[in-house]
Formats: sequence, structure tokens, C-alpha cells
Amino acid sequence: MPTYPRVIFPALKEALADQRAIVITGMRRHRKTPPIRWLLDQVPGQNKIYLDLERLDQRDVFQEKQL
Repeated sequence: MPTYPRVIFPALKEALADQRAIVITGMRRHRKTPPIRWLLDQVPGQNKIYLDLERLDQRDVFQEKQL
């Protein structure tokens, strides 16, 4: 599916200069993934990650472990 330019794209691209993480949240099925994939394509290099918190194996990364 093609990604169409969105109003938020310039702000996202500008935010890439910042070293902090970019988090995009919203209701389910509101087409957040295409802008995120577009944003990742704008980042040079391989030091980037996309985590889908709908996937239990990736969500587990953020769970605190009981000692």
C-alpha cells in the first residue's frame, strides 16, 4: 500500500535531529504504521528499531521481571 504525504511528515523529519526517541501513539487501526515506516526510511544507518507492541514477543521487552 502506498504511503501518501501527511501533514505530520515535516515535523517528524525535523524531530530526527533530536536524539530522543520518537513515539507515535493512537487508537488501533488509524494508520500509524505507514508514517512510522516512512520515518524509519528517512533515518540513515542501521541503528534504528521498530517495535510493534501488539506482538507479545516485542511487548515482553518492556515488562519488568520479578526477582
